[in-house]
Amino acid sequence: MVKIHNPHIQCQTGGFISSDRQFLLIHIYKNASISLRDTLSMWNYCDVFDDIDMADFVKICVVRNPIYRCISIYQYLLRLENSQNKFHPTHLTATSDFYKCKDNPVESFNLFLNHIEGGNFFDAVCQPQIKFIKDKNLKVSDIQYWFIQENLNNDFNNFCREYLLDETIRLAHNNKSDDVVKLTLTNYVDNNESVIDKISSIYHEDIDLYKRIEDIKKQ
Repeated sequence: MVKIHNPHIQCQTGGFISSDRQFLLIHIYKNASISLRDTLSMWNYCDVFDDIDMADFVKICVVRNPIYRCISIYQYLLRLENSQNKFHPTHLTATSDFYKCKDNPVESFNLFLNHIEGGNFFDAVCQPQIKFIKDKNLKVSDIQYWFIQENLNNDFNNFCREYLLDETIRLAHNNKSDDVVKLTLTNYVDNNESVIDKISSIYHEDIDLYKRIEDIKKQ
């Protein structure tokens, strides 16, 4: 049986609604949601999706390569943010083996993978991307516009053209991770097939989702 430390994160809700109530951004942690929110001034937050008719909105969402999202998740957890938020039990991170050796990023990251292996997604930020879709009773086909984070600028420009938005809008880049540690871990992962396989196994549903969205974008 999969052990889950935090019972509060079993259902993921949340999204940002544009001021003209045209767009609904499905919020997925570490997927540029904050950047899109700020760029499009989507200040209305919807926590419980049962309270709105989602058919009234153009639903948009960002999908990210699970391999690199995993690195970003790890870096986010080390910041011990939102300690009063039930979705982010920072006391569990602070007592973990991976946090205790955070000064050695490679060793710490491997311990982090061991920690979440088997579906032990103890913090909401660790949850697979697909869960944020399924928990809203949505299917991939229900999302009218998908962004791929690795191609975010181009996708955003295409989005503006398709929905007749001001094409002079520039995409914000907020909530970024530490670049030095990110580069260290990215190089380590890119050159370690066994680590890639491990992350792919942990987030196997997201690997399938990412490939599916890539295929959709090519059509």
